[in-house]
Amino acid sequence: MRKKIFKNMCLLAVVTILLSSLLVTVAYYGTSNSQMKAEVREEARFIQGAVELSGQGYLDTVEGTPNRITLIDTDGTVLFDNQADPASMENHADRKEVQRASTTGAGEATRMSDTLAEQTFYYAVKLENGQILRVACDTDSVFAAVLAVLPWIISAALVVTIFTVLFSNFLTKKIVAPINQLDLNAPADDGVYDELAPLLSKINRQNEVIAQQMKSLREKQEEFTSITENMSEGFLVLDRNTDILSYNTSALRLLGADAAPAENHGSALALNRSAGFRSAVDAALSGSRRSLRQPQRTAGPSGRPLLPGDGQPCVP
Repeated sequence: MRKKIFKNMCLLAVVTILLSSLLVTVAYYGTSNSQMKAEVREEARFIQGAVELSGQGYLDTVEGTPNRITLIDTDGTVLFDNQADPASMENHADRKEVQRASTTGAGEATRMSDTLAEQTFYYAVKLENGQILRVACDTDSVFAAVLAVLPWIISAALVVTIFTVLFSNFLTKKIVAPINQLDLNAPADDGVYDELAPLLSKINRQNEVIAQQMKSLREKQEEFTSITENMSEGFLVLDRNTDILSYNTSALRLLGADAAPAENHGSALALNRSAGFRSAVDAALSGSRRSLRQPQRTAGPSGRPLLPGDGQPCVP
């Protein structure tokens, strides 16, 4: 139980920190990306107004801006670009943002680089003369953003894992300690966890049944002992190793035993070391009946199996 709680807590902590870090990164990236797009749109609208007011010559003043600014003629020919030579650039008539701007007045598109590390956001607006002004901004892709913070995520996961290991070890001991201290003889008195109530109730009922059965067995044992102690006949109940399982006083008297067997009874052969008694015991253990006469005794013992094959012969 301890190992299971410990492993589950560590796994939960690691999964939680990884998922939460990824979600925060993606959410932050989404917010930053939306803000970037809004700034690009605003810049495009501002330049649009300036060009329509001052003419194409205004574009010469934006050569040093970080965003890429392109002026495209109605046929797709590039007239101006602040980061490349327009003469070397291909026709832009097939670009999605240019086509949308030509038909609706404004259009935008996002294109990913071949390495998926960067993406470019394009926003195009249509000027009064039909030309297209486009502003583009390069940003890291979401994949690059995640990779950038991945070392921090891993570091945070390691720190949380170490803390979880220490805390879960303490918490596991605290959870398991009351369970280890349960008194199974009186489980109804232990209200440690409500979840254990059905189990404790079942154990309590089983204890009551066992107690009743033990009481019944003791009563039968006392009754059996009372009967056998008042018998003039002696009897011994032995196992296959000749160890005494039960006896009465008459058996000791008839066998001439000097003292009662020890608490663990011991071997019956210690009560009488005569060859005849040993022979009678061996015969009883083998399933045969054997009579034995003891000198100066009013009655002699005979040996026979109590229940053949049950492993408990007797010598009455």
